[in-house]
Amino acid sequence: MPLKRSPSPNSSASSSATKKFKTSHHLDFSHYINLNSKSYPFKHSTKAAIKWNNGSKKKPFEIFEDKYNEGKLNEDEKYLVHWFKNDLRIHDNTSLYHLVQDAQKINAKPIGIYIISLKFLESHLESALKVQFIQNTLKVLRESLSKLNIPLSIIYLDDSKDKYKLSSNSYDSFKDWLTALLNEKFQTNSIYYNVNYEYDELNRDISLLSSNLNIKAFHDQCIVKPMELTSGKGTQYSKFSPWFKKWDSYLNSSPIELLQIQHKFEKWDWSHLPNDDDYKLPPQFQVSSLKEVGVTDIGNFENLKGGEDEALEKLEKWISNSIKEYQSEKDYPSLSSTSRLSPYITQGSISPRLIVTKCQEANNNKRIGGNTGIETFIKEVAWRDFYRHVTVNWPYLMMFVPFNLGLIDLKWSDDYSRFEKWCLGETGFPIVDASMKCLLHTGYMNNRCRMVVSSFLSKDLAMDWRMGELWFYNHLIDADLSSNNGGWGFSSSTGLDAQPWFRIFNVYTQSEKFDPDGVFIKKWLPNLSKLENFHEPYNEKIDAKEIEKLTNGYPKPIIDRKQAREETLERYREAM
Repeated sequence: MPLKRSPSPNSSASSSATKKFKTSHHLDFSHYINLNSKSYPFKHSTKAAIKWNNGSKKKPFEIFEDKYNEGKLNEDEKYLVHWFKNDLRIHDNTSLYHLVQDAQKINAKPIGIYIISLKFLESHLESALKVQFIQNTLKVLRESLSKLNIPLSIIYLDDSKDKYKLSSNSYDSFKDWLTALLNEKFQTNSIYYNVNYEYDELNRDISLLSSNLNIKAFHDQCIVKPMELTSGKGTQYSKFSPWFKKWDSYLNSSPIELLQIQHKFEKWDWSHLPNDDDYKLPPQFQVSSLKEVGVTDIGNFENLKGGEDEALEKLEKWISNSIKEYQSEKDYPSLSSTSRLSPYITQGSISPRLIVTKCQEANNNKRIGGNTGIETFIKEVAWRDFYRHVTVNWPYLMMFVPFNLGLIDLKWSDDYSRFEKWCLGETGFPIVDASMKCLLHTGYMNNRCRMVVSSFLSKDLAMDWRMGELWFYNHLIDADLSSNNGGWGFSSSTGLDAQPWFRIFNVYTQSEKFDPDGVFIKKWLPNLSKLENFHEPYNEKIDAKEIEKLTNGYPKPIIDRKQAREETLERYREAM
């Protein structure tokens, strides 16, 4: 098995490896292999990581906190703008709530805007399913806002080449473009928004602080604001368990407050406001692009419901019907044992505060104790806070640098055909392939399956975990940078609070335990439905030619697991 140290994505080693990589499906995998090097040069990120860790360089969140001064309410403003980001809801939306309150005070008209940045879509390899879900959600949000007589303008910005055009003018920065947009098109200088904690988005928010805009920014993504929970040494927790105890204690002393908008504004004519609803996204962000990986039924994705009402209905049904069995059933992919709220949480169609509040109510107002299913689910929601807190404190986690800097030199295979087969569900390991097929055809994967396939890629196949992280992000409808990164760091043993490096999931054991009857495997790999041993089709007890007939061409395992295990243990020992 050819192994190499993970190169800088800009290095010649990486470039030559990419040129050698050809796929039988004629798909372009180079942007996964190159690890998005244009956005985050690996060398720079590693140097920055050390400076952030030793305190010689301020973290973006700290810079924002230092620079931000809350704007003053200007009584002469006729319009106030709320910039929707991943907070696509009306109720319990911190920024929107305060804008409505201020608009009432000065009798101003509230306006909502949403900006589709082509630069961010491209640099982040956003999922076509996720982008479609956002568009569906925006339609619902627009209807809900209009009932309160608040318009929503959707602005498409082609900033892929760092040029920002508005009418006949061109601007050199997003800051200048946004200022001109608000002044000229919305006749205001006041903007409200909830702060993003992702690296690029946070730096964009920081750039706005040097503008002439009257900015009111709020912390809304997390139930508890990042940097609030520190250990006895005054540092960010790197382990979930002690962090969760502190998180729970914090909420005991500062109970969750839900901000509900009740006011409806007078009807007014907003026909003069700009909209760009005729935009057309590049092909890779349209669900039709999924045909390249064998997905033909894309109609379900195009019509997938989004929005706050749908999220609230799902939450209500989840709590009423299933949540109490969550702990015992969540790992079985054939069961409808999860809430399926994650896409709605990611886009902010429902707030984590509301979810935890409703779960507490169903658990005799307890977060810890009571029903184990409810407690476990509350912890899952808390994990989202935790992962955001740690990416804020260790920003390099969002730049393809592992938390464990000692594993920078971990060797990886350069046999990229393995990565292709993993992506498309053609490895010869049924639970892995079924999970990957499920991802491609639904945009979703059960969390147990996510752990199995990510461990398999990074440890059994010896492929760089960051490639898998990007593939997941580019195909998950609930793609969330912090949670996705945290999950891959856990499975590859390179992240914080990760599984021990010597722990390697046995895919056959996982399959037998969590899909004992093969319901999930046979659904996504129907060519294995005639086999008794669908967990491990090719074994020594049955004639290989007979198996090939029964499986209708299902591939043989692409690796020897026993050999791969020994090589993986050696790789980690050497790196550490």
